[in-house]
Amino acid sequence: MAALLSQEGLILMADGKLSLAEQSMVAAVKLIRANCSDCALELSIAENNLGLLRLKQKRYREADVALSNAVALREKFEPNPGPQLAESLSSLAIAREKQRLFDDAARLNTRAQMIRSYR
Repeated sequence: MAALLSQEGLILMADGKLSLAEQSMVAAVKLIRANCSDCALELSIAENNLGLLRLKQKRYREADVALSNAVALREKFEPNPGPQLAESLSSLAIAREKQRLFDDAARLNTRAQMIRSYR
């Protein structure tokens, strides 16, 4: 159910319904955290989606938190970094740039590029 809420949030975000998207995505993250301690993949996806919404809302600190959580979770369960981690790192770099953390953003972008070059 939480995965569906997160996906619904992405659809609502694409339709420009940011308030409804927020409700769905926040509910998805809360559901996963409360009911599935072994669902790191699902939580990382939900956090990443919430981070993308926060970027669109120009709530950069909140985007940073959500995307940082997504990256940390993915790094724990993914033995080999993949394209999803690279995308999360790139999104996190955008949040850091918007917060004027340019050195961090450059480091994250470099890491994302390295991961993409492995594939």
